[in-house]
Amino acid sequence: LPATGGDQISADNNSATGTGVYTNLSNLTIGEYNPGNGTGWINISAPAGFEFKTTGVQAVPDGNNINLNGVGAGNPATPNIITSTYINWTVTDQSSTVGNINFTGLSVRPIAGIPLAQGEINVSWQDAIGVWKWDNTSGALTQIPGTVDSIALTPSGPWVFNADTGGYLNLSASSFDQ
Repeated sequence: LPATGGDQISADNNSATGTGVYTNLSNLTIGEYNPGNGTGWINISAPAGFEFKTTGVQAVPDGNNINLNGVGAGNPATPNIITSTYINWTVTDQSSTVGNINFTGLSVRPIAGIPLAQGEINVSWQDAIGVWKWDNTSGALTQIPGTVDSIALTPSGPWVFNADTGGYLNLSASSFDQ
């Protein structure tokens, strides 16, 4: 299942000039449909323009006995490598039954306020035989404009005066979020 919750990430939360607040994602799950794929690794990568929170992330096997980072099968495992753009677990023992791995604590924020970013989270994993899954549709992330913090008014035509109705000036308004 793809991650959800990343479809309206405010530009105000960017790490460069904004609040730096992360948006929590949920439901990212990968399924293993053929048990016994072997040892290897699992990676999650952020799309360009976004970064991960580097604490609180876990992979939780559900229904299979896959062993991640040497933690006993079926137990939550923290990543062995986590950066702002890349999260990695080592599969230290192959599974013997089919099941899912659920990822919890995954949070993202935009890197900059502009230009607005969008992309897909990428999940890949490899076993001792070779890459057996690459999913670049593991959750869409979309940055949206932030809260309007100023409005600029500019004349859009000449001043018009009528002796009976008075005068008026047409204005154009532009809003800015940063």
